[in-house]
Amino acid sequence: RSATCGANFNACFVRQSVEIVTPICPGATDRCNSASGQYGVERHRYSAIIDLTAWAGCGTDWIIDWGLCCRNNAITSLNNPGFRDLYLSARLNNTVSPCNSSPRFINDPVPFGCVGQPIVYNHGVTDLAGDSLRFELAPARSAANSNIPYSPGYTYLQPVITSGGANAVTIDPATGTIR
Repeated sequence: RSATCGANFNACFVRQSVEIVTPICPGATDRCNSASGQYGVERHRYSAIIDLTAWAGCGTDWIIDWGLCCRNNAITSLNNPGFRDLYLSARLNNTVSPCNSSPRFINDPVPFGCVGQPIVYNHGVTDLAGDSLRFELAPARSAANSNIPYSPGYTYLQPVITSGGANAVTIDPATGTIR
């Protein structure tokens, strides 16, 4: 949607694939394959072609968003996560000419860590056109303008409790590396 261009429509994304990407040892049981497994992570890939030709050169305020009910109720950092949607959005500037590309995430989104050990994770985001990218932590949302309240002791800037105290969780604004 774009308020500037007077556009608001829905596009259907098609699931292209589902792949198990759990980072477990060879021979370990994956929860995606068996209830006896402890962990399981699947990567679902969706795609769609969205033709904005009718709005060529119009709008720096395009919003592409998606929501799904409901979050995993085992999340401890959020208040009532099982009753809250997962909401994601991206902004698009449609005035860039002639074309531009979306950033790509190279690494699987499966950062597991060990208790008491530091963890460093990077999503491996790249841009084919070489555009600069900027990263920051943001509040969990259940809708466009609806932040989810955090449980006591947690905030979007401190999404996990560590022995490092306040501001122990950081993200590098240039590389996206989370520590």
